[in-house]
Amino acid sequence: MPQPHVYANFAKKQDLFLAALERAIRDACSSSSEVALASAPDPAVAEMRLGALLLQAIAVSNEPTLRLEIQDLVRTVIESHGRKYLLDLVRDAAAAQLHD
Repeated sequence: MPQPHVYANFAKKQDLFLAALERAIRDACSSSSEVALASAPDPAVAEMRLGALLLQAIAVSNEPTLRLEIQDLVRTVIESHGRKYLLDLVRDAAAAQLHD
């Protein structure tokens, strides 16, 4: 995507981040997410990317302008897949960050 297109659609980095997080969560929590994940070239990579986004979201969740939206998005993951799934994704993403 050309950089001017990004600037035309997102006023701030936070807006871009929230849009990316929202889309990743929507895709993971949709009724066809298991089918999409199973058909992905590498399902483990898809889950690791989601985990990395969630890890970043948790890291900035105390930012007042982001707090409520991030809480709602994380709640969506918990309601769709359960708390253990969320914790496993974030744990694996944190472990990958420590090994890189």
